[in-house]
Amino acid sequence: MLEPFAAPLPKPVDLSLSRLGSCALPIGLLCVGATISLRALDGAKKLVVWMVASKLLVLPLSALAIAHFMGLPPLETNMLILFAAVPTASSAHVLAGRMGGDAQLVATTMSTGTLVAALSLTLCIRYLFI
Repeated sequence: MLEPFAAPLPKPVDLSLSRLGSCALPIGLLCVGATISLRALDGAKKLVVWMVASKLLVLPLSALAIAHFMGLPPLETNMLILFAAVPTASSAHVLAGRMGGDAQLVATTMSTGTLVAALSLTLCIRYLFI
């Protein structure tokens, strides 16, 4: 909002906002960790497997097909595959909680996806990269 006027923020305000912004990711990860519950998987194991498999297997393969269809060069193809293969961001947990979703299930699904991504990212880089 101040950008058009080229007015810098006062140093104490800038420093405070910078430090607050630096805490956002760790606090989000702490919230995810505090919300993880294996009981959230009761009756939802198939859903979690489907979500993780579609995010970490189907999406990178789809990205490869799209890159091939569009004729992207190798660097852009690899970046598209890499972005498609990373696990879900921790902001999904916050969003699910704020919108009245099942935050425990989202946190557990995200954590499962992150653990599986250690293997799936390795496989994507090994077999899908050009």
